[in-house]
Amino acid sequence: MSVAEDHRQESVLVTGGTGFVGRWLVEILRKRGSRVTMLARESGRRPEVLPNNVEVVGGPLEDFRFLSGLFTKQGIDTVFHLAAQPLVTVGRESPRETLETNVAGTWHLLEAMRLSGVHQMVLASSDKVCTHSFDMSLGQTAAVQIDPYSASKICAELVTRTYASTFGLRVAIARFSNLYGGGDLNFSRLVPDVVRSTLNGERLMIRSDGKSRVNLLYVKDAVKAFLLVASRLEADPSLSGRAFNFGMANEISVLDTVDTVLGLMGRKDLKPIVAGVSMEHGNSQKFDTSEAREILGWTPDYTLNEGLKETIGWYRSHFEQSAQDMVTKQAMASS
Repeated sequence: MSVAEDHRQESVLVTGGTGFVGRWLVEILRKRGSRVTMLARESGRRPEVLPNNVEVVGGPLEDFRFLSGLFTKQGIDTVFHLAAQPLVTVGRESPRETLETNVAGTWHLLEAMRLSGVHQMVLASSDKVCTHSFDMSLGQTAAVQIDPYSASKICAELVTRTYASTFGLRVAIARFSNLYGGGDLNFSRLVPDVVRSTLNGERLMIRSDGKSRVNLLYVKDAVKAFLLVASRLEADPSLSGRAFNFGMANEISVLDTVDTVLGLMGRKDLKPIVAGVSMEHGNSQKFDTSEAREILGWTPDYTLNEGLKETIGWYRSHFEQSAQDMVTKQAMASS
């Protein structure tokens, strides 16, 4: 059965379905005929118009009774677990919120699945888990340098693997490198920041020396990976508890990323301002995607240039529409 057919007629829950990646995933699932429930912490975060086979439900992941009732009511078969506090900086500022959402939210979800007999789950994780890998057998005096966000993702993976090995839940983990694409309105991230700055005719401020290397993956390739993991997990339950890394074969420096975007936008004159401040984790670790390629047969469909071209086009349209909406509101207010 092809990936395009895997979730047809299934009842699917997408946690974090109103977020950046979740919206892309929901749209593909909707087009393929799945009945989709989007779980959002805030019930007000929903599109104004929803198709017949998509529903948004507001509620917290940390509420076990709510989740159990949701599974029973919706008859969920498969869960795509994307809901998380996704930022390292926020993790440092609000560690309790980060750990509650990313760790407690995950185990409440898994326990509700176990008791409700839900079919399977794919957990979204991060390359930060690989960057901060460490030997659990190290002595008591060994120092482990790790931030709250990375710790939360490691714990979420460990809890997920526990439910696979102890209770036989069919779950797998999809780890992603740095995702980019249309719909990401978090302008603290590199790609949205440089595109917005360039559209505004401004030079981007790079706080580091720009030499750090990043692995950038287009959001459509991430969605393809999610669906492939679910498909292969259903066909081969022995993959349960496994984690697969998804990213590009090569990394690119921050400076080269900015230069590529400027070239695609025809604004090479907007050279970035490089502050030259050394960052805590300057050089990223190589992200090994060999198992995803060899075991799952996964390869990205988009080159970096192709993904960036589509992304730039999305932001152009978004900001043009936002400006038009603002003019319309001002005209209505003055009439």
